[in-house]
Amino acid sequence: MYQIADDLKEGNVLDINKKKKALYKSTIVQLCAAWESFLEAAALNGTKFLAQEAKKSGDLPAHLLVSISNSLKNQKDERAIWKISDNGWREEIILNCERLSQDFNTARPKQIDKFICDTLGMKNLSHSWKWKNNSFEQSVKRLDKFMTLRGGIVHKLIETENIHLNALRNYTTFIVKLAIISSDAIREYLHSLVGKYPWSKVPKSREVD
Repeated sequence: MYQIADDLKEGNVLDINKKKKALYKSTIVQLCAAWESFLEAAALNGTKFLAQEAKKSGDLPAHLLVSISNSLKNQKDERAIWKISDNGWREEIILNCERLSQDFNTARPKQIDKFICDTLGMKNLSHSWKWKNNSFEQSVKRLDKFMTLRGGIVHKLIETENIHLNALRNYTTFIVKLAIISSDAIREYLHSLVGKYPWSKVPKSREVD
């Protein structure tokens, strides 16, 4: 940003445009990283909430229990499965989430649905990504397109000239909207399991059109 300001003072228009495009590319990569971090944080906070508020392991969704069991079975120590006995499951659902987060590095719709299902037991988070005049299928396609764009930037398959400010603004608005909807959807899901809310609903004033 400081370099762009210096170029403006000196009238270096060509340098300004080149640096602006580079800034746009960097912002898209960072936006993707923020989206992935949000999902990991939502999953971890959700599992910590379940560990604290669920009365017994039987209150957890079946898929989450299976995910934990499979993770423990893959450990070399054959006694690992006993870690979920008594109240051990409370710690294990958190550790399970942390293990899965380490391998979660592609925030495409299918991977997101699997990650949230394996960590929280919630199926099809992507189905909540819908609003007026926009179906969840449209959101899925748009997110896939965004992730492809990010991959092209990282692997230098996309020229800087193909990145525009309007596209950056639109993707930023889109990702923020997905995050808000996902947060509220996970919130409602956790409430359905234990009868309490893990966090506050996003205020209407902060929602993105």
